[in-house]
Formats: sequence, structure tokens, C-alpha cells
Amino acid sequence: APLWQGKVDATVAGDCDLRDKDAVLSSLSLDGDTISTSGAVDARPWLQDISQFLGQRQDLKIIRYREFLHHLSVQDGRYNITDLVVRGLDTDWWGNGWIGLDGSIDLGLKVKLPAGFQPDLGDLSFLAAALRGEDGRIALDLSLTGRAARPAVNLNLTQAKEAARDAVEEEAKKGINGLLD
Repeated sequence: APLWQGKVDATVAGDCDLRDKDAVLSSLSLDGDTISTSGAVDARPWLQDISQFLGQRQDLKIIRYREFLHHLSVQDGRYNITDLVVRGLDTDWWGNGWIGLDGSIDLGLKVKLPAGFQPDLGDLSFLAAALRGEDGRIALDLSLTGRAARPAVNLNLTQAKEAARDAVEEEAKKGINGLLD
């Protein structure tokens, strides 16, 4: 909550046992949808581990958005997030996962970077072309796990490696077909 700013509208229904704090947390059951417009999420504490990839665009760790929506459920001590969509001013995000009421997190995210921006992927920079969509934007798969206050952030390049392999195979086929013609 201290890292998020904006207005939110939600439709949520549920129940819980009101005996004490522990009873509330263990019995809380909610289901609903939320939408927020024109806000920002300061993701710098969460995205410190990817700073090296962003180069001069460290500002991308503050996610300024036009629309932030998702379906939520609270069950078994977890705030479950499904169908997360964040339409940002610089980046767009999609994801699913959960944040535990105990501070744990397991969240899978896809981020689409600004047009023309290429992250510094080090030895894997050649994969950037495979990550770039028809709109000229690079999409990356991330996972956040561990403690929500300072999660481990992992960049998953499996899809990019497969796309690069497919592109090389397609070019090879074109070259062979050209020779055969």
C-alpha cells in the first residue's frame, strides 16, 4: 500500500470470523474485481534486481498507469491476483499469482517495454530481436517470489530463446528454398 497511489473502485463480497485478528486473517474469504485509473506503483524496492537491464531507464521501475485492473480473491491467507492488466504510460503489464497475508509472494508477470527501448541483456542481447513484437516493443517474462517487501526477481528468457531458434530455422529454410529455386 505505501508504494501505490491512485483511486480504486472495487466490487468485493466475502466473509470472515471477527473474534480476533488471527481469526480474521485465517478465515477471510473475499472475491471481487478492482480497477484503478491514473496512478503509479513505486516498484523500485521490488525491481532492484533488474536495474542492470534497464540502463538509463531506471524510471521504468515507477509504473505510471492509465488503468490497473484485476480479479481478486482472498482465500487461505493469500490475496490471489488473476487477470492482472496494467496499461501504463511507459510499460504494460499482465500477470497472475498471489501475495500472502504473511508477506510472502509468488507472482508471474509479463512486461511490455516502451517502443524503441532495448534492455541490456548482456551476453543474451542477441535475443532482444526475438523478444520484439510486431509493435516494436520487447516483452519480458518475470517472476517475483519470496518476501513481498524484497522479492527475488527472475527474468525468464525461455520464450525468447525459442523465438530466436524459430527465427533462425525460418531464415535457414528460406535460404535453402532460394538455393533450390
